[in-house]
Order: sequence, then structure tokens, then C-alpha cells
Amino acid sequence: MASEQPDYFQKEFHLMLLTGRLLVQYSAATERVHRVIEQLAGYFAIETRLFVDYKTITLTLKIKDDYSSRFSRSIPYLTINMGIVTQIFRLIEQIKHPEKTLDQALEKLEKISKSSFSYPRALVVFILGITAGSLAKIFDGDWPSFLITGAVWILFGVA
Repeated sequence: MASEQPDYFQKEFHLMLLTGRLLVQYSAATERVHRVIEQLAGYFAIETRLFVDYKTITLTLKIKDDYSSRFSRSIPYLTINMGIVTQIFRLIEQIKHPEKTLDQALEKLEKISKSSFSYPRALVVFILGITAGSLAKIFDGDWPSFLITGAVWILFGVA
């Protein structure tokens, strides 16, 4: 029963759901998301069940003889950002080796969730051009095909 749970469990719910949502959103492997949530639950000495979907996460906690479930906010988009995933993994380690309190960890996760670091568009287009040219070279293309494929991608590949 949600009304009977102390505030302490609400913070744990929030921490685990936000951690899972951010890991899914920034392309951590689903198996890794499960492992991280299990580690947090083990640290907090709580039994959990986790369901991960590409749009939401469902977390169920067993508290004494009661079960309580929460859904994460909808995952707005999926992208790859290993910098954010690494920040989250570092934060989890700081929680497990009591360098951060639960409140400090929640505050840091909220900051991470509001950050919108991404690579400059020109850099992404340039790197994708090199990738396209490299694939042409790998599949028995010659150097001119590498240059032409890379240049065409850089000029016209990403609108």
C-alpha cells in the first residue's frame, strides 16, 4: 500500500526508476540496466522486479508482505550517449561505496537527466562521412571510391 510506505522507499523508487530510464534512454544494454537496478536493490536490501520496455520502465518493490509498483515517465527518445551512461555508472559506484547519500545521488541524477550534451552536428556529419568512405574501402573499393563516398555523405548524407 503506497500510503503506508515511508518516504525512504519513495526516494529509492525514484532513484532506481530514474537510473533505469536514463540508462535505457542513452542506450545502455537492457541486461546492464537490470544488473544496475539489482545492484541498487541489493545495496538498499530490497527485493525488486523490473520490466524494461523501450518507452517505459516498471519497477516493483516487495516491502514486507506488500508489493508496490511504479512506472517511469515515458522515455522521450532513444539516443546514444556513452558519456551520460558512464556518469551514471560512476554515480552508482559512489552510492555503493558510501561516497554519496541518497539525496545527493538523486540531485546528481536530476542534473544528468536535464543535461543535453551532444556532439556538434558538423562533427557527426564529418565522422559519418569518414565511416561511409571506410565501408566503401572495406568492401573492396579503391581510394577514389573512399574519397567520393565520404565526400558525398558529408555534402548530402545528413539533412
